[in-house]
Amino acid sequence: MASSKRLKIAIIGAGPAGCTFARLLIHNDVPVDVTIFEGEKSLDARSQGGTLDLHKESGLEAMRRCGLYEKFLEYARFDGEAFTVANKDLKKFICMAGTDEKSRLETRRNCRTFHTTFLNCSTIMASKGTLLLTGANGGIATGFVSQFLKSPHASQYKGYYTVRDPASASTIRNILESSNASSHEYEIAPLDMSTLESTRKGAAAINKRVAEGTLPPIRALVLNAGVQDSKLDFTADGIERVFAINYLHQFLLVLLLLQSMDREHGRIVLIGSTSAFPDWWPNKSTYKTEEQKLAFTNIDEVAKGKRVIDNEFEAAQRRYGGSKVLMIMFMHELQRRLNTDPLLHNISILGLDPGWVTTSISRHNPPTIKAIMATFQYLAPLFNLVWPNHFLRTARKTGDDLVRVCFADSFGEFPKAVYVDGAEVGGRVNGEVLDVGKRGELWEGSLRFAGVGEGDTVLVDWK
Repeated sequence: MASSKRLKIAIIGAGPAGCTFARLLIHNDVPVDVTIFEGEKSLDARSQGGTLDLHKESGLEAMRRCGLYEKFLEYARFDGEAFTVANKDLKKFICMAGTDEKSRLETRRNCRTFHTTFLNCSTIMASKGTLLLTGANGGIATGFVSQFLKSPHASQYKGYYTVRDPASASTIRNILESSNASSHEYEIAPLDMSTLESTRKGAAAINKRVAEGTLPPIRALVLNAGVQDSKLDFTADGIERVFAINYLHQFLLVLLLLQSMDREHGRIVLIGSTSAFPDWWPNKSTYKTEEQKLAFTNIDEVAKGKRVIDNEFEAAQRRYGGSKVLMIMFMHELQRRLNTDPLLHNISILGLDPGWVTTSISRHNPPTIKAIMATFQYLAPLFNLVWPNHFLRTARKTGDDLVRVCFADSFGEFPKAVYVDGAEVGGRVNGEVLDVGKRGELWEGSLRFAGVGEGDTVLVDWK
Protein backbone atom coordinates (compact mmCIF):
# COMPACT_ATOMS: atom_id res chain seq x y z
CA MET A 1 0.00 0.00 0.00
CA ALA A 2 1.47 3.36 -1.05
CA SER A 3 2.13 5.94 1.64
CA SER A 4 0.05 9.11 1.55
CA LYS A 5 2.76 11.10 3.31
CA ARG A 6 4.08 14.04 1.28
CA LEU A 7 7.82 14.13 0.80
CA LYS A 8 9.82 17.33 1.22
CA ILE A 9 12.32 18.08 -1.54
CA ALA A 10 14.93 20.85 -1.45
CA ILE A 11 16.47 22.05 -4.73
CA ILE A 12 19.64 24.14 -4.55
CA GLY A 13 19.69 26.85 -7.22
CA ALA A 14 16.83 28.59 -9.03
CA GLY A 15 18.40 28.25 -12.48
CA PRO A 16 16.67 26.73 -15.52
CA ALA A 17 17.38 23.16 -14.39
CA GLY A 18 16.25 23.69 -10.80
CA CYS A 19 13.06 25.53 -11.76
CA THR A 20 12.24 23.02 -14.51
CA PHE A 21 12.63 20.11 -12.11
CA ALA A 22 10.34 21.81 -9.58
CA ARG A 23 7.78 22.50 -12.30
CA LEU A 24 7.90 18.85 -13.42
CA LEU A 25 7.09 17.67 -9.91
CA ILE A 26 4.30 20.20 -9.37
CA HIS A 27 2.73 19.88 -12.84
CA ASN A 28 2.59 16.10 -12.65
CA ASP A 29 0.92 16.06 -9.22
CA VAL A 30 3.78 14.26 -7.48
CA PRO A 31 2.93 14.24 -3.72
CA VAL A 32 5.84 16.42 -2.63
CA ASP A 33 6.46 19.84 -1.15
CA VAL A 34 9.20 21.55 -3.14
CA THR A 35 11.40 24.41 -1.99
CA ILE A 36 14.09 25.97 -4.18
CA PHE A 37 16.91 27.67 -2.28
CA GLU A 38 18.58 30.47 -4.22
CA GLY A 39 21.52 32.56 -3.09
CA GLU A 40 20.73 35.62 -5.20
CA LYS A 41 18.32 38.13 -3.72
CA SER A 42 16.25 38.56 -6.89
CA LEU A 43 15.81 37.19 -10.42
CA ASP A 44 17.74 40.09 -11.93
CA ALA A 45 20.40 40.48 -9.24
CA ARG A 46 23.11 40.08 -11.89
CA SER A 47 23.50 39.40 -15.59
CA GLN A 48 22.56 35.82 -16.40
CA GLY A 49 25.06 35.41 -19.25
CA GLY A 50 24.46 34.09 -22.75
CA THR A 51 22.15 31.43 -24.14
CA LEU A 52 21.44 27.83 -23.23
CA ASP A 53 20.85 25.10 -25.83
CA LEU A 54 17.83 22.86 -25.33
CA HIS A 55 18.02 19.51 -27.11
CA LYS A 56 14.99 17.71 -28.47
CA GLU A 57 15.38 14.59 -26.35
CA SER A 58 16.09 16.38 -23.07
CA GLY A 59 15.39 20.08 -22.56
CA LEU A 60 12.53 20.35 -25.06
CA GLU A 61 11.00 17.12 -23.82
CA ALA A 62 11.09 18.56 -20.29
CA MET A 63 9.24 21.66 -21.53
CA ARG A 64 6.52 19.45 -22.99
CA ARG A 65 6.17 17.42 -19.81
CA CYS A 66 5.94 20.64 -17.83
CA GLY A 67 3.07 21.73 -20.04
CA LEU A 68 5.04 24.82 -21.04
CA TYR A 69 6.26 24.08 -24.57
CA GLU A 70 3.99 26.53 -26.41
CA LYS A 71 4.69 29.27 -23.87
CA PHE A 72 8.40 28.48 -24.08
CA LEU A 73 8.42 29.23 -27.83
CA GLU A 74 7.54 32.85 -27.02
CA TYR A 75 10.87 33.20 -25.19
CA ALA A 76 13.07 30.90 -27.28
CA ARG A 77 14.99 31.48 -30.49
CA PHE A 78 16.40 29.11 -33.08
CA ASP A 79 20.13 28.67 -33.34
CA GLY A 80 21.59 30.31 -36.46
CA GLU A 81 23.14 28.01 -39.14
CA ALA A 82 23.92 30.37 -42.06
CA PHE A 83 27.58 31.48 -42.13
CA THR A 84 29.12 34.45 -43.95
CA VAL A 85 32.65 35.92 -43.98
CA ALA A 86 32.91 39.51 -45.26
CA ASN A 87 35.27 42.48 -45.07
CA LYS A 88 34.55 45.93 -43.71
CA ASP A 89 32.86 46.92 -46.97
CA LEU A 90 30.58 43.89 -46.69
CA LYS A 91 32.25 42.17 -49.64
CA LYS A 92 31.48 38.50 -49.13
CA PHE A 93 34.24 35.91 -49.33
CA ILE A 94 32.53 32.82 -47.91
CA CYS A 95 28.79 32.13 -47.86
CA MET A 96 27.23 28.98 -46.40
CA ALA A 97 23.44 28.84 -46.48
CA GLY A 98 21.44 27.27 -43.68
CA THR A 99 18.98 24.42 -44.12
CA ASP A 100 15.23 24.82 -44.40
CA GLU A 101 14.75 22.84 -41.20
CA LYS A 102 14.42 24.67 -37.90
CA SER A 103 17.64 24.39 -35.98
CA ARG A 104 18.26 23.75 -32.32
CA LEU A 105 16.32 25.92 -29.89
CA GLU A 106 18.07 28.19 -27.42
CA THR A 107 16.74 29.94 -24.38
CA ARG A 108 18.26 33.03 -22.85
CA ARG A 109 19.80 32.39 -19.44
CA ASN A 110 18.21 35.55 -18.11
CA CYS A 111 14.71 34.21 -18.74
CA ARG A 112 14.43 32.73 -15.26
CA THR A 113 11.36 34.91 -15.04
CA PHE A 114 9.74 32.49 -17.49
CA HIS A 115 10.52 29.47 -15.32
CA THR A 116 9.56 31.10 -12.03
CA THR A 117 6.31 32.58 -13.34
CA PHE A 118 4.77 29.12 -13.36
CA LEU A 119 5.93 28.17 -9.88
CA ASN A 120 4.20 29.04 -6.63
CA CYS A 121 5.83 32.28 -5.39
CA SER A 122 6.60 30.64 -2.04
CA THR A 123 8.53 27.83 -3.75
CA ILE A 124 11.72 29.88 -4.18
CA MET A 125 13.62 31.08 -1.14
CA ALA A 126 16.49 33.45 -1.87
CA SER A 127 17.15 34.49 1.72
CA LYS A 128 19.99 33.69 4.12
CA GLY A 129 17.46 33.44 6.93
CA THR A 130 14.67 35.21 8.75
CA LEU A 131 14.73 38.23 11.02
CA LEU A 132 11.79 37.65 13.38
CA LEU A 133 10.76 40.73 15.34
CA THR A 134 8.04 40.73 17.99
CA GLY A 135 6.15 43.90 18.89
CA ALA A 136 7.08 45.30 15.49
CA ASN A 137 4.79 48.33 15.64
CA GLY A 138 6.43 49.83 18.74
CA GLY A 139 8.84 52.76 18.92
CA ILE A 140 12.09 50.84 19.39
CA ALA A 141 11.02 48.28 16.80
CA THR A 142 10.22 50.84 14.11
CA GLY A 143 13.51 52.63 14.77
CA PHE A 144 15.27 49.30 14.39
CA VAL A 145 13.47 48.39 11.16
CA SER A 146 14.20 51.82 9.67
CA GLN A 147 17.93 51.31 10.25
CA PHE A 148 17.83 47.65 9.23
CA LEU A 149 16.33 48.61 5.85
CA LYS A 150 19.32 50.89 5.23
CA SER A 151 21.77 48.09 5.91
CA PRO A 152 23.02 45.40 3.50
CA HIS A 153 21.30 42.82 5.71
CA ALA A 154 17.87 43.88 4.41
CA SER A 155 18.47 42.21 1.05
CA GLN A 156 19.91 39.09 2.68
CA TYR A 157 17.26 38.28 5.28
CA LYS A 158 13.52 38.00 5.12
CA GLY A 159 11.70 40.17 7.64
CA TYR A 160 8.92 38.51 9.62
CA TYR A 161 7.42 41.37 11.60
CA THR A 162 4.90 40.23 14.17
CA VAL A 163 2.19 42.33 15.76
CA ARG A 164 -0.98 41.58 17.66
CA ASP A 165 -3.21 42.85 14.84
CA PRO A 166 -1.62 43.34 11.39
CA ALA A 167 -4.61 45.38 10.19
CA SER A 168 -3.85 48.14 12.71
CA ALA A 169 -0.04 48.07 12.39
CA SER A 170 0.08 51.23 10.29
CA THR A 171 3.43 52.53 11.58
CA ILE A 172 5.55 49.53 10.63
CA ARG A 173 3.60 49.08 7.40
CA ASN A 174 4.26 52.67 6.32
CA ILE A 175 7.97 52.32 7.08
CA LEU A 176 8.24 49.16 5.01
CA GLU A 177 6.17 50.43 2.10
CA SER A 178 8.00 53.75 1.89
CA SER A 179 11.46 52.20 2.08
CA ASN A 180 13.87 52.24 -0.85
CA ALA A 181 14.93 48.69 0.05
CA SER A 182 12.90 47.16 -2.78
CA SER A 183 14.83 43.89 -2.56
CA HIS A 184 13.76 43.29 1.06
CA GLU A 185 11.23 40.50 1.36
CA TYR A 186 8.93 40.75 4.36
CA GLU A 187 5.66 39.81 6.00
CA ILE A 188 3.64 41.53 8.72
CA ALA A 189 2.22 38.60 10.63
CA PRO A 190 -0.03 38.09 13.67
CA LEU A 191 1.50 37.01 16.98
CA ASP A 192 -0.65 37.66 20.02
CA MET A 193 1.48 37.32 23.15
CA SER A 194 -1.23 38.37 25.61
CA THR A 195 -1.87 34.80 26.83
CA LEU A 196 0.02 31.53 27.02
CA GLU A 197 -2.39 29.90 24.56
CA SER A 198 -2.06 32.65 21.95
CA THR A 199 1.73 32.58 22.30
CA ARG A 200 1.73 28.84 21.68
CA LYS A 201 -0.55 29.27 18.68
CA GLY A 202 1.72 31.91 17.15
CA ALA A 203 4.86 29.83 17.71
CA ALA A 204 3.20 26.78 16.16
CA ALA A 205 2.35 28.76 13.01
CA ILE A 206 5.95 29.94 12.66
CA ASN A 207 7.39 26.46 13.26
CA LYS A 208 5.04 25.05 10.63
CA ARG A 209 6.21 27.59 8.06
CA VAL A 210 9.87 26.86 8.72
CA ALA A 211 9.30 23.09 8.63
CA GLU A 212 7.47 23.40 5.31
CA GLY A 213 10.26 25.50 3.84
CA THR A 214 8.12 28.58 3.18
CA LEU A 215 9.97 30.59 5.83
CA PRO A 216 13.78 30.43 6.15
CA PRO A 217 15.29 29.41 9.51
CA ILE A 218 15.39 32.22 12.07
CA ARG A 219 18.75 33.98 11.96
CA ALA A 220 17.79 36.66 14.50
CA LEU A 221 14.88 36.47 16.95
CA VAL A 222 14.34 39.91 18.49
CA LEU A 223 12.16 39.87 21.61
CA ASN A 224 10.80 43.40 21.55
CA ALA A 225 7.15 42.91 22.60
CA GLY A 226 6.42 44.39 26.01
CA VAL A 227 4.10 46.42 28.21
CA GLN A 228 4.44 48.92 31.05
CA ASP A 229 1.27 49.20 33.13
CA SER A 230 0.44 52.01 35.53
CA LYS A 231 -1.41 49.72 37.95
CA LEU A 232 -1.53 46.06 38.91
CA ASP A 233 -3.29 43.99 36.26
CA PHE A 234 -3.57 40.32 35.26
CA THR A 235 -3.80 38.29 32.06
CA ALA A 236 -6.62 35.89 31.23
CA ASP A 237 -4.40 33.17 32.72
CA GLY A 238 -4.45 34.94 36.10
CA ILE A 239 -0.78 35.95 35.90
CA GLU A 240 0.50 39.45 36.67
CA ARG A 241 0.45 41.14 33.26
CA VAL A 242 3.91 42.75 33.09
CA PHE A 243 5.62 39.59 34.32
CA ALA A 244 3.62 37.51 31.84
CA ILE A 245 4.09 39.54 28.67
CA ASN A 246 7.57 40.92 29.30
CA TYR A 247 9.05 37.69 30.64
CA LEU A 248 7.01 34.48 30.88
CA HIS A 249 5.52 34.53 27.38
CA GLN A 250 8.94 35.44 25.94
CA PHE A 251 10.43 32.49 27.84
CA LEU A 252 7.81 30.19 26.34
CA LEU A 253 8.15 31.62 22.82
CA VAL A 254 11.90 31.08 22.77
CA LEU A 255 11.70 27.48 23.96
CA LEU A 256 9.05 26.72 21.34
CA LEU A 257 10.93 28.42 18.48
CA LEU A 258 14.34 26.86 19.13
CA GLN A 259 13.48 24.17 16.58
CA SER A 260 13.22 26.86 13.89
CA MET A 261 16.44 28.72 14.70
CA ASP A 262 19.47 28.80 12.43
CA ARG A 263 21.59 26.29 14.31
CA GLU A 264 24.91 27.59 13.00
CA HIS A 265 24.67 31.34 13.57
CA GLY A 266 21.26 32.03 15.14
CA ARG A 267 20.99 34.88 17.63
CA ILE A 268 18.25 35.53 20.17
CA VAL A 269 18.16 39.18 21.23
CA LEU A 270 16.25 40.52 24.23
CA ILE A 271 15.53 44.17 24.96
CA GLY A 272 16.69 45.23 28.41
CA SER A 273 16.19 48.48 30.29
CA THR A 274 18.02 50.92 32.53
CA SER A 275 15.26 50.21 35.08
CA ALA A 276 16.80 46.77 35.62
CA PHE A 277 19.58 48.35 37.69
CA PRO A 278 18.28 49.52 41.11
CA ASP A 279 21.60 51.04 42.18
CA TRP A 280 21.95 53.26 39.12
CA TRP A 281 21.46 56.84 40.31
CA PRO A 282 18.22 57.74 38.42
CA ASN A 283 16.54 54.65 39.92
CA LYS A 284 17.33 55.22 43.59
CA SER A 285 14.01 56.96 44.31
CA THR A 286 12.10 53.96 42.94
CA TYR A 287 14.10 51.29 44.81
CA LYS A 288 14.25 52.60 48.37
CA THR A 289 14.73 49.35 50.31
CA GLU A 290 16.81 46.24 49.82
CA GLU A 291 13.62 44.20 49.40
CA GLN A 292 12.41 46.50 46.62
CA LYS A 293 15.71 46.02 44.81
CA LEU A 294 15.09 42.30 44.43
CA ALA A 295 13.37 41.39 41.17
CA PHE A 296 12.96 37.74 42.13
CA THR A 297 12.00 36.46 45.54
CA ASN A 298 10.00 33.39 44.53
CA ILE A 299 8.07 32.61 41.37
CA ASP A 300 4.62 32.53 42.98
CA GLU A 301 4.97 35.94 44.60
CA VAL A 302 6.14 37.55 41.35
CA ALA A 303 3.70 35.75 39.03
CA LYS A 304 0.70 36.42 41.25
CA GLY A 305 1.55 40.09 41.86
CA LYS A 306 1.91 39.72 45.63
CA ARG A 307 4.71 42.23 46.09
CA VAL A 308 3.97 45.09 48.49
CA ILE A 309 2.61 48.24 46.82
CA ASP A 310 3.40 51.48 48.63
CA ASN A 311 3.31 53.97 45.77
CA GLU A 312 1.36 52.88 42.66
CA PHE A 313 3.66 54.54 40.13
CA GLU A 314 6.87 53.36 41.78
CA ALA A 315 5.52 49.82 42.14
CA ALA A 316 4.66 49.83 38.42
CA GLN A 317 8.21 50.94 37.60
CA ARG A 318 9.61 48.15 39.75
CA ARG A 319 7.41 45.54 38.06
CA TYR A 320 8.66 46.69 34.67
CA GLY A 321 12.29 46.82 35.77
CA GLY A 322 11.93 43.46 37.49
CA SER A 323 10.64 41.84 34.31
CA LYS A 324 13.79 43.02 32.52
CA VAL A 325 16.00 41.60 35.29
CA LEU A 326 14.27 38.25 34.83
CA MET A 327 14.98 38.38 31.09
CA ILE A 328 18.68 38.95 31.75
CA MET A 329 18.67 36.01 34.20
CA PHE A 330 16.96 33.97 31.47
CA MET A 331 19.66 35.02 29.00
CA HIS A 332 22.41 33.58 31.20
CA GLU A 333 20.52 30.41 32.12
CA LEU A 334 19.40 29.61 28.57
CA GLN A 335 22.89 30.21 27.20
CA ARG A 336 24.32 27.81 29.78
CA ARG A 337 21.92 25.11 28.62
CA LEU A 338 22.43 25.85 24.92
CA ASN A 339 26.20 25.56 25.27
CA THR A 340 25.94 21.85 26.12
CA ASP A 341 23.24 21.01 23.58
CA PRO A 342 24.43 18.68 20.77
CA LEU A 343 22.46 20.57 18.09
CA LEU A 344 21.90 24.07 19.47
CA HIS A 345 25.31 24.92 20.96
CA ASN A 346 26.13 27.54 18.29
CA ILE A 347 23.03 29.61 19.05
CA SER A 348 23.80 32.81 20.96
CA ILE A 349 21.54 34.90 23.17
CA LEU A 350 22.30 38.57 23.73
CA GLY A 351 20.67 41.55 25.43
CA LEU A 352 20.54 45.21 24.46
CA ASP A 353 19.95 48.05 26.91
CA PRO A 354 18.32 50.73 24.73
CA GLY A 355 18.81 53.53 27.24
CA TRP A 356 16.11 56.17 27.59
CA VAL A 357 14.12 56.21 24.36
CA THR A 358 10.77 58.01 24.30
CA THR A 359 8.17 55.59 22.96
CA SER A 360 4.49 54.86 23.43
CA ILE A 361 5.24 52.20 26.07
CA SER A 362 5.45 55.01 28.65
CA ARG A 363 2.05 56.48 27.75
CA HIS A 364 0.59 55.45 31.14
CA ASN A 365 3.12 57.53 33.08
CA PRO A 366 1.93 60.56 35.09
CA PRO A 367 1.71 63.82 33.09
CA THR A 368 4.86 65.23 34.72
CA ILE A 369 6.92 62.20 33.76
CA LYS A 370 5.55 62.24 30.20
CA ALA A 371 6.46 65.93 29.87
CA ILE A 372 10.01 65.23 31.04
CA MET A 373 10.35 62.31 28.61
CA ALA A 374 9.03 64.49 25.77
CA THR A 375 11.75 67.03 26.55
CA PHE A 376 14.36 64.28 26.52
CA GLN A 377 13.14 63.28 23.06
CA TYR A 378 14.34 66.64 21.71
CA LEU A 379 17.56 66.66 23.72
CA ALA A 380 18.62 63.12 22.79
CA PRO A 381 19.96 63.95 19.27
CA LEU A 382 22.18 66.68 20.72
CA PHE A 383 23.40 64.46 23.55
CA ASN A 384 24.20 61.66 21.07
CA LEU A 385 26.33 64.07 19.02
CA VAL A 386 28.41 65.08 22.04
CA TRP A 387 28.33 61.76 23.93
CA PRO A 388 27.66 58.96 21.37
CA ASN A 389 26.60 56.45 24.02
CA HIS A 390 24.78 58.74 26.45
CA PHE A 391 21.79 57.06 28.11
CA LEU A 392 19.46 59.58 26.39
CA ARG A 393 19.04 57.99 22.99
CA THR A 394 16.99 58.34 19.85
CA ALA A 395 15.09 55.48 18.26
CA ARG A 396 17.48 55.79 15.33
CA LYS A 397 20.58 55.37 17.52
CA THR A 398 19.03 52.41 19.34
CA GLY A 399 17.99 50.97 15.98
CA ASP A 400 21.62 51.07 14.81
CA ASP A 401 22.71 49.39 18.03
CA LEU A 402 20.13 46.66 17.60
CA VAL A 403 21.14 45.96 13.99
CA ARG A 404 24.70 45.50 15.20
CA VAL A 405 23.70 43.18 18.05
CA CYS A 406 21.71 41.04 15.61
CA PHE A 407 24.30 40.71 12.86
CA ALA A 408 27.73 42.22 13.59
CA ASP A 409 30.84 40.04 13.77
CA SER A 410 32.46 42.48 16.19
CA PHE A 411 31.01 40.54 19.14
CA GLY A 412 32.65 37.35 17.88
CA GLU A 413 31.25 34.53 15.80
CA PHE A 414 29.31 33.13 18.76
CA PRO A 415 28.61 35.96 21.26
CA LYS A 416 27.36 33.95 24.22
CA ALA A 417 25.27 35.73 26.90
CA VAL A 418 26.55 39.17 25.95
CA TYR A 419 24.71 42.20 27.38
CA VAL A 420 25.27 45.40 25.42
CA ASP A 421 24.58 48.90 26.71
CA GLY A 422 23.93 50.79 23.48
CA ALA A 423 27.27 50.67 21.68
CA GLU A 424 29.27 49.27 24.61
CA VAL A 425 29.55 45.74 25.93
CA GLY A 426 28.92 45.50 29.66
CA GLY A 427 28.41 48.67 31.65
CA ARG A 428 25.89 48.60 34.50
CA VAL A 429 25.74 45.42 36.59
CA ASN A 430 22.92 43.85 38.59
CA GLY A 431 24.37 41.29 40.96
CA GLU A 432 21.07 39.41 41.17
CA VAL A 433 21.45 38.08 37.61
CA LEU A 434 24.74 36.43 38.61
CA ASP A 435 23.06 34.28 41.27
CA VAL A 436 23.17 30.81 39.69
CA GLY A 437 20.82 29.35 42.30
CA LYS A 438 18.20 32.01 41.64
CA ARG A 439 18.48 31.51 37.89
CA GLY A 440 17.82 27.81 38.31
CA GLU A 441 14.85 28.46 40.59
CA LEU A 442 13.43 30.98 38.12
CA TRP A 443 13.81 28.48 35.27
CA GLU A 444 12.00 25.72 37.11
CA GLY A 445 9.18 28.03 38.18
CA SER A 446 8.84 29.41 34.65
CA LEU A 447 8.44 25.90 33.25
CA ARG A 448 5.60 25.34 35.69
CA PHE A 449 3.76 28.60 35.04
CA ALA A 450 4.25 28.35 31.26
CA GLY A 451 3.10 24.73 31.23
CA VAL A 452 6.16 23.49 29.33
CA GLY A 453 6.20 19.71 28.95
CA GLU A 454 7.75 16.88 26.98
CA GLY A 455 7.88 17.56 23.26
CA ASP A 456 7.43 21.33 23.57
CA THR A 457 11.06 22.20 22.91
CA VAL A 458 14.05 20.67 21.13
CA LEU A 459 16.36 21.86 23.91
CA VAL A 460 17.82 18.71 25.47
CA ASP A 461 18.48 20.16 28.93
CA TRP A 462 15.11 21.87 29.34
CA LYS A 463 14.02 20.50 32.72
